[in-house]
Amino acid sequence: MSYGLTRKHMMKVAFDYADVNVAAGRFNNERKSAGQDWLKSFCKQHNLSVRNPEQCSIARAMGFNEVQVTRFYNNLKSCYLEKKFPAHRKFNMDETGISTVPNRTPKVITPKGKKTVCKISSAERGQTVTAVCCMGATGVFVPPALILPRKRMNRLLYKDALNGTLPLISDTGSMNSHLFIDWLKHFVKHAKPSAEDPVLLIADNHTFHCSLPAVLFCPENHITFLILQPHASHVLQPLDKCFVAPLKVYTHLKL
Repeated sequence: MSYGLTRKHMMKVAFDYADVNVAAGRFNNERKSAGQDWLKSFCKQHNLSVRNPEQCSIARAMGFNEVQVTRFYNNLKSCYLEKKFPAHRKFNMDETGISTVPNRTPKVITPKGKKTVCKISSAERGQTVTAVCCMGATGVFVPPALILPRKRMNRLLYKDALNGTLPLISDTGSMNSHLFIDWLKHFVKHAKPSAEDPVLLIADNHTFHCSLPAVLFCPENHITFLILQPHASHVLQPLDKCFVAPLKVYTHLKL
């Protein structure tokens, strides 16, 4: 239910339960709580562990449910039955923000007792660059697009980028409906969909993915565009689950 018990709450509940059953003598009566040793023994006995939870909004917690997931897979099944897409013609597209400054810096060796230990970076906070990734079920991928937060294009900023990378700019460094059309043209250039060999493209349901120009563009270019259910991409999005996290780790190690 995403409302897990904390250690402190668990020990308090254990004390209250023991107190009701006249068995709280072994616990700390001043703090009205069970102890750490009891918690460790209880977790070991019942195969439980104490873990750091991931933050999840109420919208995501409510959006990921059986009805929504079933609806998505029904839509996916109908798309497949209609056009019989082979595995190499099924693509998944996702955007992710990569900071120019790593959130976690690697540990460095320093003399004991030193008060301040720093590591040089481009800035303390950095800027966020949006990477648009797209790949097929068999590992075939479309060269990425990089969206920089700029007013004017500067090709030097894309030096040493992957061959075929689509350079884009926006005021905020994030995707919008106009840039999405540019990316769709980039996708058509590399995926080469046709009437005899159409493609299936799966993406999340951002508003700019569902704009009228995008909705009209896809059928005209033999793209079946399937969107994920609202607030469920953190579980249903394959790139989100298997690719984006390692990409960010690798990028930050390189930084």
